[in-house]
Amino acid sequence: MGWRGKPLINFNGFFYIKTKKLYYISMTIFRPNLAIQNVTVIPRYNAPIITLNLKNEGLGTFETFNNINTTYSNGYCNFEFEKQVQEGANFEIEIKDGITTIFRGKAFATDETDLQNYKING
Repeated sequence: MGWRGKPLINFNGFFYIKTKKLYYISMTIFRPNLAIQNVTVIPRYNAPIITLNLKNEGLGTFETFNNINTTYSNGYCNFEFEKQVQEGANFEIEIKDGITTIFRGKAFATDETDLQNYKING
């Protein structure tokens, strides 16, 4: 084992670090005080019109928002949709281009502004 527990392969003095999975971890923030939610994600590929599926994890309810227009900048997908959320609500997000999923993630509803030091259970 090599650096950070990654398997090393030796090619005559050169080392190769094999990464099995690479994750970019982020959470989308919904604002309870706003009726229009602005979302920025990194999708698998660009799609001009998407479908957004939301599951409220606390209530177990599902909602679908169809025909959402998107804009792209530097690999980021930006869009907005209309939804009022409750403080502290957790959501699963799925963004689709037709039947193909281009993003999956989580969202949390909060009005906090200092997100670096925010504690969900604190």
